[in-house]
Amino acid sequence: MAESLEQMPKSETIRLRDRYIGQACKLFYKSNPLKIVRAEGQYMYDERGNRYLDCINNVAHAFGSRNDSELEAEGKPERLLGSPSFGYGKSRVKGGARRARYPWPSWAISLARVPHVFGEVVFWRHIPAKSLETNKLSRTCLYPDRRHCSMETLPNMSNVDNIVYFGMGHCHPSVVRAGQDQMAMLSTNNRFLHDNLVICARRLTSFLPEPLSVCFLVNSGSEANDLALRLAQTHTKNKDIITLDHAYHGHLTSMIDISPYKFNKPNGPGKKDWVHVAPCPDVYRGKYREIDHPDEDLGDRYADDVRIICQNLKNKGKGVCAFIAESLLSVGGQILPPQSYFRNAYRHVREVGGVCIADEVQVGFGRVGSHMWAFQLYGEDAVPDIVTVGKPMGNGHPVAAVITTPAIAESFKNTGIEYFNTYGGNPVSCAIANAVMEVIERENLQENALLVGNHLMSELRKLAKRRKIIGDVRGVGLFVGIELVRDRVTRTPATTEAKHVVTRMKDRKILISSDGPDDNILKVKPPMVFTIENVNHLVSTLDEVLEEVDIGDEEVLERLNVGVLELEVLEYWIRRILEWWNVQILEDQNIEKLEYWNNRILEYQSIETLEYECLNIWKYESTTILKATISKMDVDTDNTTCPSTKSLLVRAN
Repeated sequence: MAESLEQMPKSETIRLRDRYIGQACKLFYKSNPLKIVRAEGQYMYDERGNRYLDCINNVAHAFGSRNDSELEAEGKPERLLGSPSFGYGKSRVKGGARRARYPWPSWAISLARVPHVFGEVVFWRHIPAKSLETNKLSRTCLYPDRRHCSMETLPNMSNVDNIVYFGMGHCHPSVVRAGQDQMAMLSTNNRFLHDNLVICARRLTSFLPEPLSVCFLVNSGSEANDLALRLAQTHTKNKDIITLDHAYHGHLTSMIDISPYKFNKPNGPGKKDWVHVAPCPDVYRGKYREIDHPDEDLGDRYADDVRIICQNLKNKGKGVCAFIAESLLSVGGQILPPQSYFRNAYRHVREVGGVCIADEVQVGFGRVGSHMWAFQLYGEDAVPDIVTVGKPMGNGHPVAAVITTPAIAESFKNTGIEYFNTYGGNPVSCAIANAVMEVIERENLQENALLVGNHLMSELRKLAKRRKIIGDVRGVGLFVGIELVRDRVTRTPATTEAKHVVTRMKDRKILISSDGPDDNILKVKPPMVFTIENVNHLVSTLDEVLEEVDIGDEEVLERLNVGVLELEVLEYWIRRILEWWNVQILEDQNIEKLEYWNNRILEYQSIETLEYECLNIWKYESTTILKATISKMDVDTDNTTCPSTKSLLVRAN
């Protein structure tokens, strides 16, 4: 029996993840994680067909959908039964696949998720007009040995009126096609000559100022930053690194060593002697604040801390290997350094023989709108010696690069140690990267980031005037941070409130995240196809959610501190129990019971939107369900790690 992620109940996905995936791999919304099965444009869809506005995906710059004529010409099987990309409702246009207008009935989706109900995986093909008119569907069946049965027609389904096809999304069609075509022709390492590699390098360097003109292709941002460090160490013959407080540059051991965000964790490895941490150039809540130094150039003041580190190393007879920093600090809290910061910091580092590395993995490829690269925001005299790029370079495909100067590349070559990366620069990855760069230019995504980003900043600043909990709004293009504080004078971080806002925005089908040293900064970094309408929807919804936690309502703050964790735990267990009931009922193929429990699930989804005054009612109802069901589930109360869950289970039993 062929298996699809779209057919597996969410509870089973969670169980298998807990069993087979390392627990150090975290999920968004831990108490009730989202199961995302597809995406299109700036939207993501869960297994029930709920659509979420994606405001946190800085990997996929350019989404798109394949059009009907392409699908008809190819005649390829497309969507799985039960996918949220299906719907019912009369097609407005005869002939050809059309977008769905309504979701599938819940019982049909649930049945489709369970293999033994149909005994096969069903793929829907492009639907001709005649089938739409007769309310019948064509299908092809995929068996375990991957043989396809002949085409046949499904019987009329009384609950479905003209089922129609919803266009495939998430990947831009040009990017998808580039990868497919090259994968069908050749995928090998870069020790062979291939046009895609040199075309990719030429196109990439064409976006960069001189002397950044030599490329190394790798597979991820972590690899890129690791190689950048090797280049710097080889060129300078030094080891000491200067990094910024709360910075993050990747998951490799070498990157953990220079990422305070990781090594300063309670159980982290701690700072190495050769790593030196400069203050994060945050002018709102950092070491030097604009409110305390209204007439000073804080870029110069923050850069002076870099100068002091350089001078101390020089006094000890040591040199600087490199200064590494994101051009805009993401994990550090969506920080925009002062205009003069990098110019001065780079000068201090170079005076003692070090090189400057700009980490553009999260902020490059036009996200800032006014420029292709974020380091260009600071002027022509703030050009780094090494640039690392990744994430959006492949629009979801693993490809990244290091770009440096001929002099640094020559030093690396002169070691006599070959640099070889099995997949770095392979023809498929380069074909995809070439297509991404072409789409960014052809579809004016950089200009869109500027236009939509300016509107986003304008609307958020208006919102900040109404909501006192917003202490600062900062950003450029589609890279924006909203800092929440409990007091605008003391600037006390509103960490609990930020967590609540992220959860409530998810309830309202908008995905944002929080970050920063105190986890109180809301991050907005959506795909670059974000629109003015998306901005208006985001800001109006955020306004409504912030009303629940705005400064001055001590009762709300008290409820947040006491109740939010248990509320999330209850939500998680309600879903697990009801999904477990679905499986039990499906074993008997009892459609009537299945519809009843699906309705119960929908009821509890709506409870997410209730105000906190309903918390006690929810506790009572969920505990009742727990008492009725928990004994039938394979749950070991004694080994439950979450204290709130353990308390809840003990009470239920």
